[in-house]
Amino acid sequence: MGPLERGKRLLREAEAEGPWLLGEIQARPEIRLLHTLQTPLIDQCTQLLRNDGITRITVVSPFLDHSAAALRELYTRFKPQCLRLVLQPGRATANGQALEGLLQAGVPLELYGFDDAKRYLHAKIYLSKATTRAIFSRAAPTAPGQAYSQTPPAATWR
Repeated sequence: MGPLERGKRLLREAEAEGPWLLGEIQARPEIRLLHTLQTPLIDQCTQLLRNDGITRITVVSPFLDHSAAALRELYTRFKPQCLRLVLQPGRATANGQALEGLLQAGVPLELYGFDDAKRYLHAKIYLSKATTRAIFSRAAPTAPGQAYSQTPPAATWR
């Protein structure tokens, strides 16, 4: 079976599992696609969420920038009551001194471990809880700071 036939088979299987994929999609105004083609994502989020009262931000990422600048910027811009960081022991890259510096500066940082030896937590996800809604973001670059604060070619969001 060649690549074309395999691709067709996979698409048929996907259709069988998710018939909604073929249906007509109705636009929902509460769902927005943000991208970094012209403006860094953090600037767009700041504008979009300026009146929302962010109460909690959860960051899931295997890689953090060395100085934890992205986490500091998230806190500075949104002032959440809680900034959660989910890391996988033995697989995450983070500077403990930088995280300690955030705590000493008064950032309400909570660390959580994702301890599953069978899975590698490679997602770069931001979950924000506001007083009236929840916001989900997913990033592609290696370091979360790149995704949130830069424009192409350094930043790619999905």
